[in-house]
Amino acid sequence: MDLDPGLRDILVAILSLSFVVFVALFGHVPALRKTPIGWGHHFIWKTLPRWFTTVDMKLTGGMMVRTVKGLFNYIMYDKHPLIQLFYLGLVSGGLYLFWLGAWDRIWSPFHKIMVPVVASLPYITLYLASYTDPGYILPENHRGAMKLYPFDYINFKPGYHCSTCRFEKPARSKHCPICKHCIAKQDHHCVWINNCVGHKNVKYFFAFLMSTNIILFYGFYLTSIMIHQLVSLTFVLVSYLLWAGTTTNETFKWSDWKEDIAADEVWMARDPARNPFTGRWPSSGPLNAYNWPVQTDKLVYRIVNPEEMEYLDKHLVWNKVESIHELENIYDVGFWKTLESVVWDLKF
Repeated sequence: MDLDPGLRDILVAILSLSFVVFVALFGHVPALRKTPIGWGHHFIWKTLPRWFTTVDMKLTGGMMVRTVKGLFNYIMYDKHPLIQLFYLGLVSGGLYLFWLGAWDRIWSPFHKIMVPVVASLPYITLYLASYTDPGYILPENHRGAMKLYPFDYINFKPGYHCSTCRFEKPARSKHCPICKHCIAKQDHHCVWINNCVGHKNVKYFFAFLMSTNIILFYGFYLTSIMIHQLVSLTFVLVSYLLWAGTTTNETFKWSDWKEDIAADEVWMARDPARNPFTGRWPSSGPLNAYNWPVQTDKLVYRIVNPEEMEYLDKHLVWNKVESIHELENIYDVGFWKTLESVVWDLKF
């Protein structure tokens, strides 16, 4: 099967990028170290940076390397809203697409109310989880933080000091190098909320996770019902096409004829020499005997400019078509005959 060139290029790009990412992330695995994947990993992480550094030192005196390192350190080890903006872009983009393609299909007033409510939850919970103090331990509240949890003498023991904050570390606390504080009951630093998850904001973090899952499942629920309705509607439309004896392409063409008739641009004449017939499905016959049981003696043309009438056959009587019903759909042989022609396709 021949692929469309554009689709082929996209597939090649996706596979190539996936391979490079795989090599970059997993090429250091001992089992792959002495393989082309391991060599590729060494090339990406060792050889290329060395070449880049050499060229940069000659061209800019190392300015580009310092800039790249600074940007890398900012992204990896400092607080920034890039991931939050990415999350908001995903949610907002998804909601916009839902509004474009699905909002008008919502069938229930209840869901018309619930969709805005559910859609607002990720924004509210993201704000609360991001901007609520996760439990910064400061000199003024250090005494209270020490009383929050007892030491278990397994993971947390008394007598350990934070070299950055310069006080004894309370049980279940941890210093975050990104937030630049010790955090009470620190769980982890979450890039999605650009904040630590700790004693004071963990409830909002769970609410953020819940709201994200709720909007996903609720959107899936609504769209699955709409897709089911769309499939049912498609079945109805296909049944209509069988009943009308048209293809989708021909349905559009008939719509065009309606517009042309309304614009007084369609003319029709009968040509008895065409010798139409109506009969049963022919099983065999000469080459000019079509395998379709209906033919027509009508000629139909679209005339936009009056001078085009000069090109019509002068031996025929041409009349302006006033209604689409004057045109004959010779392919409309009834529902069952059309279905028969679909199931048992005509051979050629």
